[in-house]
Amino acid sequence: MKKFLSAALFIALVAGAHAAPPSNDSLERLIALTQQERMVNSIVAQIDNMLHNLGAQLSQADHLSPQDQQALVKKMQESSAAIRAQLTWAWIKPIYIKVYTETFTQEEVDGMIAFYGSPAGQATINKMPSVMQKAMSIMQPQMIAMAQKAQGEMQQYAADLAAHHPAPKQG
Repeated sequence: MKKFLSAALFIALVAGAHAAPPSNDSLERLIALTQQERMVNSIVAQIDNMLHNLGAQLSQADHLSPQDQQALVKKMQESSAAIRAQLTWAWIKPIYIKVYTETFTQEEVDGMIAFYGSPAGQATINKMPSVMQKAMSIMQPQMIAMAQKAQGEMQQYAADLAAHHPAPKQG
């Protein structure tokens, strides 16, 4: 049994020793092949669009004066600009390099480069946004229903708490 454990430990150590971290050049190639910069820019654009829509919705509130509505729209535009200024590829790319270096071996990165460099890999990259958009559109009604149900449950729970534990009288 000791020989088996010693052999297993030796194999694990040898395998770990051969698991070289990926080179920066290979990570640069992988990041380029997988179009990470384009995907990050797309996510930032989606966040920007979401903030724009939120600002437009909030500014339509009946209780806001026209000046308050304009101020709110301006604040949302400023927030959006601040997010865009911070979420740049120059800031995000080193994070990807660090995380990929800590997560993948050179052999794994080489395998991903081979796949994403192939026609099938490029088709995957190019079609994935459409796949995600279609999946989200299919899931959206169910997600809305789940959110509404959860909101109703929370409102009922809060009402039940209030009924069983009335707030102390002020005075």
